[in-house]
Amino acid sequence: MSDIQMNRPLRVVQVGTGGFGRSWAEIARSTAGIELTAVADPNPVAREWAVTTLGLPERSVFASLEEALAAVDCEAVLVITPPATHHTVATQALTAGKHVLVEKPLATIIDDARQLIDTAEQTGKMLVVSQNYRYRNPART
Repeated sequence: MSDIQMNRPLRVVQVGTGGFGRSWAEIARSTAGIELTAVADPNPVAREWAVTTLGLPERSVFASLEEALAAVDCEAVLVITPPATHHTVATQALTAGKHVLVEKPLATIIDDARQLIDTAEQTGKMLVVSQNYRYRNPART
């Protein structure tokens, strides 16, 4: 964790600003200790929301994680995308040297989950799965 500087906010790129992603972005934008440096979403409506409602400058809003990582400096990536994309997006972030927080499920198949864990170990980066609803009945089911 030597790349995380405790004397300044953690710089984060969020991938996905639709549905739950909007709440995550609002929380990230307003939480002390976090600097939401950019968002990435392939949907133009979601990108427009990030500018008009969230208040990010257009230069911080991208169509892909690849574009965002090339343009901004960050230590971590929030993956708030559909479950089928978690493996691809989280792998891209980890191999770019970023810590990752991904919404549950980690992956849609067990082999992809194992690969993500291996990639995190190989890169020395944290891979964290959000379990914020773990005790709610629908999530438990």
